[in-house]
Amino acid sequence: MRVVLYGATGMIGSRILKELLSRGHTVTAVTRDPSKLQAQSNVTIEKGDMLDADTIAKVAKGADVVISSYGPPSGPQGPDPTKASQLSDATRALLGGIRRAGAPRIIMVGGAGSLEVSPGLQIVDAPTFPEAYKAVALAHRDAFHILRESD
Repeated sequence: MRVVLYGATGMIGSRILKELLSRGHTVTAVTRDPSKLQAQSNVTIEKGDMLDADTIAKVAKGADVVISSYGPPSGPQGPDPTKASQLSDATRALLGGIRRAGAPRIIMVGGAGSLEVSPGLQIVDAPTFPEAYKAVALAHRDAFHILRESD
């Protein structure tokens, strides 16, 4: 398959890339910083902007599947809560770009914050959830709702 992978240099994205290559897929690895990826067989490296639906459409054209493991930018101390809201914008741009490209499938990897630990209580709302990760977990929950509401 021809796979487009957003977030290819992140913790999850790098593992997804390795798995895709081990299964013989051709991958377009999209990242904010292409210098973080080494050239390798069956990989095309693209600098990408998850907030630009036009660029997403161009890169996704002809793909069998688009996978996003995108996470909002973080700093040395971990997730940047001031940038967490970018995930909703990125999700909308991704959906718009993929629709324009005609890519038949999307897989989006997100946080576990929206999983329920008991009926009606999501992990992100539990009193033991770490405050440092709350903004990003809420952003992933919002992205999940955007995906569910899309056509």
